[in-house]
Amino acid sequence: MDFGWLSILPPVIAIVLALLTKEVISSLLLGILSGVLIYAGGNIIGAVDALFSIMGEKIGGNALIILFLALLGALVVVITKAGGSYAYGNWAAQKIKSRRGGAALHQRVGRSDLCGRLLQLSDGGHGHEAGHRQAQDLPGEAGLHHRLHRRAGMHHRAHFQLGGLGGQHDPGRGDRRRLRHLHLHHPLQLLRRFDHSHAGGAGVTRLDFGSMRRYEAQAQAGHIETAASDAGNLGDIEISKKGRVFDLVIPIVSLIVITLLAMLYTGGLFTGGASSILEAFGNTDANTSLVWGGFAALIVAFFLFVPRKVLSFRSFMDGITEGVKSMVPAFIILTLAWTISGVCSDTHLNT
Repeated sequence: MDFGWLSILPPVIAIVLALLTKEVISSLLLGILSGVLIYAGGNIIGAVDALFSIMGEKIGGNALIILFLALLGALVVVITKAGGSYAYGNWAAQKIKSRRGGAALHQRVGRSDLCGRLLQLSDGGHGHEAGHRQAQDLPGEAGLHHRLHRRAGMHHRAHFQLGGLGGQHDPGRGDRRRLRHLHLHHPLQLLRRFDHSHAGGAGVTRLDFGSMRRYEAQAQAGHIETAASDAGNLGDIEISKKGRVFDLVIPIVSLIVITLLAMLYTGGLFTGGASSILEAFGNTDANTSLVWGGFAALIVAFFLFVPRKVLSFRSFMDGITEGVKSMVPAFIILTLAWTISGVCSDTHLNT
């Protein structure tokens, strides 16, 4: 059935409302409701049936991504509770003495995509202690650039989670070329590149505007707490004072290494299904590999923290619960994003 110009209303409604209200969840929900009502021809019962049918299908097809985010949220919180992020923040505050030094750190960390993504993953619910410490302790622009990079990390994660990295696709050479073009030219990727360029340029030229100028002025005047108030809120999480920088580094390196090995395994390199590393990466099941990496990194964190009494067994398990809870907003937004993509797909509105 051809819905004509009505088929573009759901994404337009969602985007316009998100820009106007800054409320992503309600904007996506209204976009979805408008779409299923159009699809059902105004029949409310049919619209509700289509809504939950599409939503259930999308959740089922992306269950591994949800599981990975839950594991990742747990990992971030236990690292934070162990004091690894706090120790990193202290180390950075001691090593970086100028605004330009902070901007340089931003550029070095930001250009390491895997490291940058992982250091930004706590924005969803509880903030990142390293970012909190840096925003408090570093001179104005250093803390501000760190927060700016973390904001861009949310856009980066959105592309990572929604941009077609699922493991059910077996791309040929032409498909891989198109996927690479999407990765390089996707609007969210362009936004991330703009963030890197802008932050580096602002650090050199000291050119600020809008809220950045206001926060910089507050930092220069000595009102560090006010300028850092947006850097993240850890809530009631108790931070261990026994943590060291390697308590942050080892679990993150474990996550990266084990995920890469899992990608090679699921791509068939170790089972004879692929003749080269490139072919294995082309055939990999990324979602499964991410889950394996997240689970293994959590195990590494357990044996790193609990035997050394950095965290007690109970505190570690409580951290897992808190971490999963912190990802609930991400679960909701992803579910709604997947649902509106289903509403607009060629099996429904064919937007």
